[in-house]
Amino acid sequence: MKATIRTFQSGCGDCIFLMLEEEKSGESFHIMIDCGVFTPEIKAFVDHDLGLRIDMLIVTHYDDDHIAGIIKMLLEFGNLEIGKIIFNCFQNYDENTTAKIPTEDKELLDQYVANIHLAPIPNNTKISAPQAALLSLLLKSNDKWFKAWNRKILIEGDTMNVGSDTKWGQFFVLSPSSEAWDNLKDYFVKEYVKCVHSRPPQGAFENQDAYWEMLLRIAALKPQIRERIPISSCMISKQFLQKKAAVDPHETDITAPNKASLALIWECNGKKILLGGDATASQLYEAIKKHYEGSNILFEAIKMPHHGSKNNLSNALSQLVDSEHYFLTGGKKNEGPNYETFAKIILHPIEDGIQSHTVHYNRIQNLTELQCLIKDEYKELLESCKAKLTNENEYTFEY
Repeated sequence: MKATIRTFQSGCGDCIFLMLEEEKSGESFHIMIDCGVFTPEIKAFVDHDLGLRIDMLIVTHYDDDHIAGIIKMLLEFGNLEIGKIIFNCFQNYDENTTAKIPTEDKELLDQYVANIHLAPIPNNTKISAPQAALLSLLLKSNDKWFKAWNRKILIEGDTMNVGSDTKWGQFFVLSPSSEAWDNLKDYFVKEYVKCVHSRPPQGAFENQDAYWEMLLRIAALKPQIRERIPISSCMISKQFLQKKAAVDPHETDITAPNKASLALIWECNGKKILLGGDATASQLYEAIKKHYEGSNILFEAIKMPHHGSKNNLSNALSQLVDSEHYFLTGGKKNEGPNYETFAKIILHPIEDGIQSHTVHYNRIQNLTELQCLIKDEYKELLESCKAKLTNENEYTFEY
């Protein structure tokens, strides 16, 4: 059996594929996680390499840099075969017993759809503008996709078979915690009140999943102010990295949707991959500690949470897990990957089972730290730490 993790540049967002293959039989299983921008490269990969077949589609949370490309893909490939869809969207309710929303409130809510960037709608479809803007409505517009959509809200401790049995492994859910999910509900209520100046009905209500998705995505688009101190490349040294590695996250700055992001471990035949989504370091640490005994838990690959943000990797988490292959995906100006994250990976002690640390990145535009560290003048520094940075965004291993 062979597994390949591959990431794509997808704007400032994530786009990750895990391809599983049984070489003797020629069978394969395709997993796609998130898509910020559905680029021509990703389109060609889904069309030609995957043959328009995704066996499991996972959307970790609402942010545009994780969901917008998924919507564009579904609009362009109406014949895309999808076996199972994982998307936490408050969808687990009986539509026949939902409460009604006052007409004036519904009109206000429906007007807000215009604030979401609409993907172009193909001429050969009857999909409306709201359906093109919201993933939950788009899934409902296609019977096959709607049947493939898992209606259960997944939280820490849940497990999923990859496929109909465990032949292709299992997913273990690390995030969100039940507390983070409850906090996301409170966050939604605040956004709802801002929109219609009244609270939503108690319990399930009509179009609940669509309104949740819409308001949370609009809230995520609001600009956030971040202070940043420029660092000259001449300041970078081992001592500088040691100082940065000592810094721990400020998780109060992390948004409620990010705290409720799905994070997963894929495991099969003793091999495992950590897929961090945009989850918090504290949640990942506690969930992994519950799931595995001991420390220095080795993964074949680790997809770092939130594009390598300094607020999503703690010293406790970096000391708990390790891998020879770290993937830093996406990221935009002032949002990582940060020196604090690089330093924790690069300076991680080389322990049993690890020969070196390779940081795979797929984006350098506007990423000051990455542009500095990949310069030739730092090659010796990285080699002394048995670390390297590469834009090779694919890694294959046997399991």
